[in-house]
Amino acid sequence: MSNSISQVVLHLLSKNGPQTSKQLLSHINGYRETISHKYLKSKVLDNMKNQNLIHKKIYRGDSNDPKSSKIKPLWLWNINENKVNKVAHMELNTERENDNEQAKQKDVVNEI
Repeated sequence: MSNSISQVVLHLLSKNGPQTSKQLLSHINGYRETISHKYLKSKVLDNMKNQNLIHKKIYRGDSNDPKSSKIKPLWLWNINENKVNKVAHMELNTERENDNEQAKQKDVVNEI
């Protein structure tokens, strides 16, 4: 059983905190087959944003650090904690872990 991309996104944001879309894409590939950055942004993240599950916030760095004023601001995806239970999305298995789990269950059934 595979996880939907939106479930993986919620899991990654719950587990790792706010992330850029490129960071999310690099982590998603460990959970699902490879998807494009354009597909992630235009289909998945925009759809989740329209459902008010996630939102973007701008991060400009530490205001006390003079070096941070020269750094380009980052747009980070955040979970809407009023609508999504972060704790419920903390645990999520990769497809490989799911395949191993299903194989173990089949072995147990075959032994019985």
